[in-house]
Amino acid sequence: MSTANAKIRLSTLLYATKREEGGYNLIFYNGVYMGEVLKDDDGFYKYWPVQRAGYWDSPPLRAIADLLDHLNAEWDAQIQRNLGA
Repeated sequence: MSTANAKIRLSTLLYATKREEGGYNLIFYNGVYMGEVLKDDDGFYKYWPVQRAGYWDSPPLRAIADLLDHLNAEWDAQIQRNLGA
């Protein structure tokens, strides 16, 4: 996952753009805005979808899950170390 460009390609169907105020905007390949990934009060990034009619199938949702796992890995590891797990 390269962050060198303004658009971060997450899969063949999905890309993200970094927000100036933090987090990421998620855009489907056809330009449809899917929502945003923001850091929550607990320190973990979460996906905040745009509420609309229709559905999303598993490939773009899997790419979002992979992004969340990547963004949260360091914070989760730190918590686990602090808890002695």
